[in-house]
Amino acid sequence: MTTAKYKVVRVDGRNRFEHVLIAEKALGKPLPDGADVHHVDGNGFNNKNANLVICQDRSYHFMLHARMRVIAHGGDPDTQRFCWGCNRLKAFAEFSGRSAIKSIGIRNQCRVCARVAQQAYYAANHERLREECRNRARSRRGVREENYNLTRIRRRDDRGFVPRQQEQ
Repeated sequence: MTTAKYKVVRVDGRNRFEHVLIAEKALGKPLPDGADVHHVDGNGFNNKNANLVICQDRSYHFMLHARMRVIAHGGDPDTQRFCWGCNRLKAFAEFSGRSAIKSIGIRNQCRVCARVAQQAYYAANHERLREECRNRARSRRGVREENYNLTRIRRRDDRGFVPRQQEQ
């Protein structure tokens, strides 16, 4: 059996990916929780031992793909990243500080492309965002007024005054 990307084998009544079984056989034990298997050549059907790398977690696996993308575009993965916004290789410094630290490619737009995307998002959602902001401010204001009124009632009670609501 095959899926769109990987070969599947039936073992003990369960469907398992063939590359995972091969990696477990090479390792001599089941893969640890969270471990991923990476295909070096990007071909999910090439399950030779030399083509498989066992990654300790998904973020390391994503980092390998980000580095391979930079190499595929002719860059140096130690100094450059690929920007998905403008489809160019750029230096780490051209990405935001948080993005440069996360060199695994989670935030994959340079500063310029990120700003353009943010402006487009705000332009498209301007009215909805303004209304949400107004509603949050109203609810905060309502809670403040409610707390203020309760405090006034309590103060009157402490001083011996009867609150107006109970006078009826």
